Amino acid sequence: MRIRSSLGGGPKTAKRLGAELGVIPNRLYYHLRILEEAQLIHVAGTQATGRMVEKIYGIRGGNFGSELPGDDPAEVAAFYGAILDSTKEELQDLAFSRARFAVDDPDRPLAFLFRSGFGADRATAEAVRDALVREVKRAPGNERQAPTSVAAEVEFAEGGAAEMKAYYVTIALYELATDDTPDRSPE
Repeated sequence: MRIRSSLGGGPKTAKRLGAELGVIPNRLYYHLRILEEAQLIHVAGTQATGRMVEKIYGIRGGNFGSELPGDDPAEVAAFYGAILDSTKEELQDLAFSRARFAVDDPDRPLAFLFRSGFGADRATAEAVRDALVREVKRAPGNERQAPTSVAAEVEFAEGGAAEMKAYYVTIALYELATDDTPDRSPE
């Protein structure tokens, strides 16, 4: 998602992305291809540089979640894979960044990971999804409203066992590791 964040500032070539992210452009091409296949970014144009023609990548708008890239299982799987791969990479970078701080340091980057399963019917699972999305949209910087408990908003169904299925929720809330994070050793 660091690539998408960088592209949020406008279309860029792999060379410019690499310079901004501190990554060799050749290491970016794999990730750019995956993000393009998952329809999270697109080729916004090309630019001639000497004998080479460079692609200029742009971000596709919108939030992730309800809008999947069509009904093709391969496209949907690529979309899910790209999201999970980039999240994994960001969390790994964050783990090393956080190691430079003391555990009680208020400047230590925030990281929270939650995974849980629950039994519910489809309507209840959709209500949980909708409540989670509402809470994210209410976050400071979006609309400043007092947060509500997701559990309080969702009335879990009392349906029979035949209607119940297992659903899983994974939430990752974290700061992106940055190159300008002070290099401090844990105290």
